[in-house]
Amino acid sequence: MFDFSAVKSTASKITKQDQEYSNKIIELQQKHQELQTLPLPKKDLVDFLFEHVDEKGKGYGNRFKHMIDGVLQGNQSSLRASGNLPVWAPHAGATNYPLPEAICYLFSDQLREGLKKAVDELDYPKVVGPTRAERAKQIAKVEKDIEKYTKLQEKLRADAKQVGLSLTQSLTAAPAKKAKQPTLVN
Repeated sequence: MFDFSAVKSTASKITKQDQEYSNKIIELQQKHQELQTLPLPKKDLVDFLFEHVDEKGKGYGNRFKHMIDGVLQGNQSSLRASGNLPVWAPHAGATNYPLPEAICYLFSDQLREGLKKAVDELDYPKVVGPTRAERAKQIAKVEKDIEKYTKLQEKLRADAKQVGLSLTQSLTAAPAKKAKQPTLVN
């Protein structure tokens, strides 16, 4: 008579391993979500805002030069003809509005002071995530681990299927042909 306890024990071990992989993948996915949604540390947020101001204003120096070239060459009428100072958006008509890049370029120091003050006055969360640099590294590591455990789980399930076991959420034996039930005799 065949002892099925070893088969049952192996199936149980496979089920347990599959569940461990599932739990690890879920844990990593939650960590990934947390890394993406936790607020930046205050200093990192301020640095991010400063970078945005710098990025927005970086092209204005060339734009200013282009807009003022006529004046530099002694042709003040070119500026008067357009009716615009080099901080106003061209073709804005009667409702001139300042160029955001001009504001970021010309008032960079004041914007930095104001942004830092505004962030300092926020009711900032006590729980924050890692810095942007560290966050990117951690997210990359978590994504790599998710991929690793997903592949391990896929391999486990494929190997189990090859021997007639089916793993989905849990391991179940593949349907077998119904055999006659033996009659017990006393």
